[in-house]
Amino acid sequence: MFTKPSICIKKVEFVKEQKNCLLSIKQTAEYLNVSTRMVKRYMSARRISFVKIFGQYRFRLEDLDKFIMDNRILSLNEQRLKISFPAEKIRN
Repeated sequence: MFTKPSICIKKVEFVKEQKNCLLSIKQTAEYLNVSTRMVKRYMSARRISFVKIFGQYRFRLEDLDKFIMDNRILSLNEQRLKISFPAEKIRN
């Protein structure tokens, strides 16, 4: 027998406490602080992971966090720390 997936209907603050929670398009837009239209654009471009359950689109919180981290632009200081120059090690 099929069980209904856990779909959170509460606010984003409550969602952050849940581990295996599926968000609707509207909740995803609130979580990412974008419009629902932008979420649908990400879906059509396959930039964001989603599942289709009973004709409705749902998003896993883990996938949204990964999407945020993958699209993060590093600051100049973080870029400098990330890049290592072998020539500097040889000189020292």
